[in-house]
Amino acid sequence: MNKRFRYFILLLGFIVFISSSLKFNLSFNYNFVFWSAVISAVIMDWSLLYVGEFNVEFTETITVFIYLFFGVYVAVVYEFIYTLLGFLIGYITGKREFNLLRYLFNVSMFTIITFISGRFVEILRYNIKLPYITMLIFSALTFDFIFLVLNILFLTIDKSLEQNKFFSFKNYDFPILSLNLIISTTLSVVLYVIHGAIGLVGLILVFGVLIIIHYALYLYNKINFKTSLIKRLLITTEDLIRHGDLKEKCDYLLLHLKEIIPYEIASLYFFDAKNEDVSYPISYYSNCELDIGDLSISLKNGITFNIIKKGDIYISKNIKKDGKIKITGKLLDSIDAAVFVPIKINSEVRGLIFVGGKSNLVDFLSQDINDILNILSSQMSLALLNYDYMLSIKKEAETDVLTGLGNRRLFDREIQNLVKLKNRFSLVIYDIDDFKNVNDTYGHIVGDEVLKHVSGIIKRSIRKTDIPCRYGGEELVILFKDLSKEDAFVISERIRRQIEASQLFVGNKIVRVTVSGGVASFPDDGHNAKEIIEKADLILYNECKNKGKNRVCIYPGIVQS
Repeated sequence: MNKRFRYFILLLGFIVFISSSLKFNLSFNYNFVFWSAVISAVIMDWSLLYVGEFNVEFTETITVFIYLFFGVYVAVVYEFIYTLLGFLIGYITGKREFNLLRYLFNVSMFTIITFISGRFVEILRYNIKLPYITMLIFSALTFDFIFLVLNILFLTIDKSLEQNKFFSFKNYDFPILSLNLIISTTLSVVLYVIHGAIGLVGLILVFGVLIIIHYALYLYNKINFKTSLIKRLLITTEDLIRHGDLKEKCDYLLLHLKEIIPYEIASLYFFDAKNEDVSYPISYYSNCELDIGDLSISLKNGITFNIIKKGDIYISKNIKKDGKIKITGKLLDSIDAAVFVPIKINSEVRGLIFVGGKSNLVDFLSQDINDILNILSSQMSLALLNYDYMLSIKKEAETDVLTGLGNRRLFDREIQNLVKLKNRFSLVIYDIDDFKNVNDTYGHIVGDEVLKHVSGIIKRSIRKTDIPCRYGGEELVILFKDLSKEDAFVISERIRRQIEASQLFVGNKIVRVTVSGGVASFPDDGHNAKEIIEKADLILYNECKNKGKNRVCIYPGIVQS
């Protein structure tokens, strides 16, 4: 529906432009005024912050002046040429990403708005008799008012169709719009009067003054914009100290990051690239229907990770054409631009903040925001460093010596805490298939190697906030904090497949290892730790062990393999 609307506006805009061009006939002096106005407007358009829909600017001033001076048809041609040139120069200078349909839609939209505004004012002027100066001010004010109202209306319709929901008028800054209206009306009348009193030279001087003032406002807005973002970011990152474990810190950061960066999808990762094969986000937020598997990152020979591990912030304003990164599936369909902010500790990349979005993010990225992103990276590095320090203190007393996983005491404490706090979580209980046969065939030493082998794959395949433990004997368990049963299954099933595809060498022989797993979640499958464990254990044996092994199942009996 959104594309149909844009194509309709595009066609209508070109019809209006062509019909107006047929009536475009100016003398040399008037041509000079016309093209001076076009050049001045393009220069001012270049010095705009492309964040939000409206800014204090003087480009509308020139549009209103051209209408007052030449009439509606020349104003239409002017608006078409100026808007088109403005977008092209913005693309060439890197301030805007190329999007042909979007640009042509905007060009056509402003062309139509100019025509409607001008024709409406002409009808009023024909039917209302006022003194010359009063009529001049009335015409400028009415033209600019209708221009702004139609601009809001067209943009609201376009965004509502794009997002499949009503785009509220509350999203517009009406005090800024009112200020633009007053400035544009006043200055356009001044330009008209100056040209009448002094002539062409005076007009060119005023154009020059407008450009200088406009650029000064641009610099002020740019500094103010960055200062405001940095203040909000510092407040957000400082507040991280007041939030408990690493998962809570990550959730808090992504929630408040949306107030700073206009994203559609954001995810946060911590990993050990030397010892892990894949990284899942510790926390993620999405306006789209994505699961945790869609946001996983391959840490072994992945194209995208090759960019991340360099340690520099990477911005892609067009991910579909960016050969340096590889994004596929639902994620690719959901975003147009992406930002990768590595998190470093002692020069080693240990994490990542990923942000993806559409046109709003593209406009945001056109500004000089590297300072903001560097602050974000540094603050999260401190959070991770602090977490690693606290983790190392607890690790020795809570680690199973053989597997390197958490021990039963750690598991019992963590699951009881989650239930007590009523925090959502899921867990998977793995049982190594035919483990007794391994011990009987190869001996207990090989059995220990199998346990270490499987545990190593688990540690390399989970998030930093997940808790892997040795539950007892050949049973291993993973606690997935704040993860739905479906997302927990995605990770659990991938681990099962990795174990199945792996090889363990014992002398000249290859020992094949598979596991079965049962997944359950709190509070969906029980009200306490005992019930959740029993449900996971029940589904493990009823649906996995008794029906073929080497599979992962979700309680209450849905086989997933």
